[in-house]
Amino acid sequence: GMIFGFCVEKGNELPMGDPQRKFKGKVVFRGNQVRDENHYMATFQDLGSAPASMASGKLSDFLGLLPNWRLMQADAVRAYTQALLRGATTWIRLPRDQWLAHWHGMKDPVCRLRLALYGHSDAGTCWENTAKKNSRSQAFVPCRIGQVVLSTKSCTLS
Repeated sequence: GMIFGFCVEKGNELPMGDPQRKFKGKVVFRGNQVRDENHYMATFQDLGSAPASMASGKLSDFLGLLPNWRLMQADAVRAYTQALLRGATTWIRLPRDQWLAHWHGMKDPVCRLRLALYGHSDAGTCWENTAKKNSRSQAFVPCRIGQVVLSTKSCTLS
């Protein structure tokens, strides 16, 4: 596979000098052109994550309205790269400007992708498993009625 980076300006509609106006860069896995060792289209385990859904959002809103409940929402910074990539070993080509000095002169150097990276079909599941493990270590448990909703209380509604 390959990775590529891009940069966007966030808040470009704001006046110059506004602190909310900034450039953000991202590096992603180019998942649409992945080949195996025989140059066939590669297949991954597609481990299957449980993305947040509208129902999960509504469940969170409902629980937050209950007496003695407090609703909090958080977004992880650089979430995927906090997780190790599991499943099939993935080798990547880096853009030439990212090569290590001793790679120059090589024909087609590759390196192993160790961290989950946006665009890889197994990255979401790897991140979800890491987030669940870290959340459980802080006494959060998934609600039985909505697995992507975490709580420090029982979420069983009767």
